[in-house]
This record gives sequence, structure tokens and C-alpha cells, in this order.
Amino acid sequence: MKSIEGTLKRILLAGIGTVSYSYEKGRDLVDEMVNKGELTIKEGEELDWELKRFFKKESGGEHGGSWFDDTINRVLDEMHVASKEEANHLKNEVASLESRVSVLEKQIESLQKKEDQ
Repeated sequence: MKSIEGTLKRILLAGIGTVSYSYEKGRDLVDEMVNKGELTIKEGEELDWELKRFFKKESGGEHGGSWFDDTINRVLDEMHVASKEEANHLKNEVASLESRVSVLEKQIESLQKKEDQ
């Protein structure tokens, strides 16, 4: 399991790094355009605000869920990693089967005792 955890950790860090790098490059571009006079300071501030809003939304922000969450879920699905709900369901199934086997073992034991008498 540790190799999966390590892989997921690297994916998470890569995603965070990508978002951070993209945001910084976007800000640098806006600053460069303002410095060259291609944008007014007000337009630059508006674009910077839009960048912040976009990256906040894309990284999960206040509304939860994001492309990153979707990517992680898709990777986990492709790796056939069971979700917590699926694992709990399987645990319940195993417990149910164990209970049924126990009942059957008792019935067999009882039948064998009757046959031995």
C-alpha cells in the first residue's frame, strides 16, 4: 500500500506545483503587459483578480470539487483502488459470509453427532 500512497503523494504535489506555476506565469504575463503599456493598471488588476478567482475555483476553492479531485479519482479508478465505501461494503459482506459459514459449520457438526449416535 505504501507504494500507492507514495504515488498519490507525488501526483498531488505535481498537481499543486502545476497550479502554482500556472498562476505565477499568468501573473508574470499580466505584469509584463502592464509594464509594456499593453494593459492599463486597472485592466491588469482586473486580470489578476480573474486569475485568482479562476485558480481558486480550479483548485477546489470555496465550492469544493475540482479538476484535481476529478483527476485523482480517475487515477484511483484506473488503478482499481477500492473507495472507502467499497472497502466497508466488502468488510460487511465478509462478516455476513463468516456468520453464514459459522451457522453451517454448527449444522454440520450437529448432523455428524447425530450420525455417530
